[in-house]
Amino acid sequence: MAQVLSQIRATRAQPPGRAATDPTARRTYGAALEQFDQLFTAATVSRAEAQPLLLFYALTQAGKAIAAAHLADGVHVRGHGLTETSVAEPISRSQVEPQSKPGLFGAMARLNDSGGLSGVVELGAVWAALPIDLPEVILRDWLPSMRVWLPVLYSDDPLDRFLGHDHRQYGVIVPPFEVKEGQEIADILSSYPGASLARPHMTQGLWAEQHTPFGRGYGFVWELKDAQTAVLQLHTLLPRYGSQREHWLIPAVGEGKDLLPPFLLWWILLFDLSLLARYQPAEWVAAVDPDDSELGVPLEELLSEALRTLPGLILAELTERNPTAP
Repeated sequence: MAQVLSQIRATRAQPPGRAATDPTARRTYGAALEQFDQLFTAATVSRAEAQPLLLFYALTQAGKAIAAAHLADGVHVRGHGLTETSVAEPISRSQVEPQSKPGLFGAMARLNDSGGLSGVVELGAVWAALPIDLPEVILRDWLPSMRVWLPVLYSDDPLDRFLGHDHRQYGVIVPPFEVKEGQEIADILSSYPGASLARPHMTQGLWAEQHTPFGRGYGFVWELKDAQTAVLQLHTLLPRYGSQREHWLIPAVGEGKDLLPPFLLWWILLFDLSLLARYQPAEWVAAVDPDDSELGVPLEELLSEALRTLPGLILAELTERNPTAP
C-alpha cells in the first residue's frame, strides 16, 4: 500500500491528462491529492468507528483529482450525486439512490463508461457485488460476485487462449456458496451481465466439474464474436480484480439492474457507511461492536479491505485512461 501511495504522490510532479497543461486543473489536482493523502493516512490509524468518514472523503478528494485530470468540466464538478433514502436495521438493508444532478459519482461513472446507478440499491447488494471474499451474513441474502478460473492452456495469459476456431473461451465459475450441481449456478446467471455469452460445458451429459486454485467450480464456455474483439470482450465480461489470475462475474444491482465496476461499488458503499457514521453515530458504533453485532467483524474486515484496495484503484483511475474524455 505504501508503494502505491508513493506512486500517487509522484503523479503530482507530472500530472496526467488536462492537469499537465491546464493551470487550474493542475492546482485542483495537486490540492485534492494532498487532501486525499492526509485523509487516507488518518484512516489507516483510525478504528472502524470513524474510518468510513475518513475513507469516503479521501475517496472524494481523489475523485476530484481524477475529474480535474480527465474531464473538460472536471474542476467544476460539485455534489455527491448520491443520496441515502433510508436507514434500516440491520444497516445492510439501508438504501442509496442517485440524485438528479450526477455530481462527482456521475463524473466517475462517465469516466468508467458506466451508466452509473439508475435506481434504489441496498447496501448489502453493493457489498455482495464487490469482487472480494464475503462473509456468510452477506452471502445468505444477496447474489455475490463469483470468481472465474480460466485454465492454463497455451500461454501465461488466459485472455489469449481460445478453444478451436470459433473463438470460444472455456472458464470455470467458482461459487462462494455450496452447490450440488452446476444447474444451481446456471439458474442465477441471468443476474450476471458477464454471463450473457456463456453456456454450460457438458461432458457426456454431465456438468464439467473442476477443481481450481479458488475451490470447486463448474465449466462454462463463452461464445465470443471474433478473434479481434475477443480479448476486449473478456476483459469487459470477466474483469480482473485482485491477482492477475482472478477474473470475476459481477452481479447487476438495485432496481435498475445496474452493472457497476468495482471502483463505483466501493464509492457507493463508503458513501453510505460514511453517512451512517456521521448522522447515526450511535447506530454505527453499535453496528461495528463485535460483542453485540453479527456485522461487527465483517464491517471491520470490509474497511480493512478498503484500505488495501483503494490506493490501487485510484492510481489506475488517475493514470490508465484517455486524457481527452469529454
